[in-house]
Amino acid sequence: MLGFLIRAAIGLAVAGAAAGIISVVIKGVINKQKVQEQMRSSNVSNFLVEAINNSNNQVKLKDLDTDQEYMYEGEGISEEIYEGEVIYA
Repeated sequence: MLGFLIRAAIGLAVAGAAAGIISVVIKGVINKQKVQEQMRSSNVSNFLVEAINNSNNQVKLKDLDTDQEYMYEGEGISEEIYEGEVIYA
């Protein structure tokens, strides 16, 4: 029984580690059009903009279907993108 619990705990730890943040580098300024292009190539239908870090030019996005998180980094961030917004492909 103890062996089963240990294997189950290890399995959960491995599954949690696999669900990390996917990093995407965008050439130029991050805007809706570039995000949508990346979404289509990744087969993602909608993103929630979770956070915007203007000092590092990073936008944290969440796939609303799978809860997978993405970190987009570029040379700047367009003012058309804001936190809490849902972007559709």
